[in-house]
Amino acid sequence: MGARRIYILLGVLLLLVTAGVFYTALHKQDILQGFSDDMNRGWRLGTGQEEDRYSPENFLHRYTNLLASLSMFAVWIILFLGWFFSLLKFPEHRRWILWAAPVVLAIDLLWFGSRFLVTHDKEGWEERYYPDSELMALLQEQTDEGRLIIPDNALHWGMREREPELYPNGPLYYRVRVVRGYNPTILLHYSQFINVIQGRDPDTFPGGLLFLNDIPNADTMGLRVLGVKHLVEWNQVGAPFVPEKKLPNGLLLYRFDQGLPRVFRAREADNDWGLAPIEGEMDKTRIVESDCNHIVVETESEEASWLVFNDCWFPGWEATLDGEPADIAVAFHAFQAVRAPAGKSQVVWRFRPTLWNLYLGV
Repeated sequence: MGARRIYILLGVLLLLVTAGVFYTALHKQDILQGFSDDMNRGWRLGTGQEEDRYSPENFLHRYTNLLASLSMFAVWIILFLGWFFSLLKFPEHRRWILWAAPVVLAIDLLWFGSRFLVTHDKEGWEERYYPDSELMALLQEQTDEGRLIIPDNALHWGMREREPELYPNGPLYYRVRVVRGYNPTILLHYSQFINVIQGRDPDTFPGGLLFLNDIPNADTMGLRVLGVKHLVEWNQVGAPFVPEKKLPNGLLLYRFDQGLPRVFRAREADNDWGLAPIEGEMDKTRIVESDCNHIVVETESEEASWLVFNDCWFPGWEATLDGEPADIAVAFHAFQAVRAPAGKSQVVWRFRPTLWNLYLGV
């Protein structure tokens, strides 16, 4: 009885998909016109993308893929019906029939699926998305680990093809740390931090790229804690930013000399943040080892205080203080801190998220 219901369900699904295939094939011009209308609406709303993505050839390619996908779906239903029928009809060959499913799936992904993939060779990919950039070359020469901040007006979508290396997370390819990025966008405390330093309500929706639209007037302490060392702008801005260079493309590079190190000591304070950096001890804390998921810090202070690490707090970070497990607190609304005693000590942060370890095990 259960098998019969599956046959009926799949039969109805096959009829619907087959009808979709015939409808798509018979209404080709209407569908292509729909693609064109969608493009026109996008340009009127200011959301249009690069012209080559909205050419007649591109529309035809999208239509062909749509028709092929529906046809492939119908074929998969037929294959599954045959596989399921064989599984019930020939129980003595169950082992081989079960193995047929992953084999056919692998063939589909590696062979038939390849027609939907756009591939680039490494050199072509780097040349298009990560070209030689005077700005990135300048920032790579910096010896500190400060961050580059790129406000919205430097990322106009119409200029994306002209400045691809600026787009999130493009600068990371050049080993340039940035304030803006896709990953922190999903963290509530980080999006709230970005809102707070620009004078907005903390729960303002940040948008897909974090709306950094008022950086020249942003809270100075917020910029310091972020470790901002440079700003790129199309417009001229004043203090506390210092002009450094005008690039050939018209972008202006500014220096921000007040940015704090990646790791620094801070004490409790009666201010909006509840903490303040210990200004006279910046040179007593240094990073001795660092990679993406691991950082070793040696620090010295005349008082017990917080050792702040300006990477976002996130579940999965662990810390040790002189070899012993240490609790990680949230500091300056979004970042990590460990309580360190007076004198010399070593703090090690490691990123060991549970899900990542599970995936490695699998």
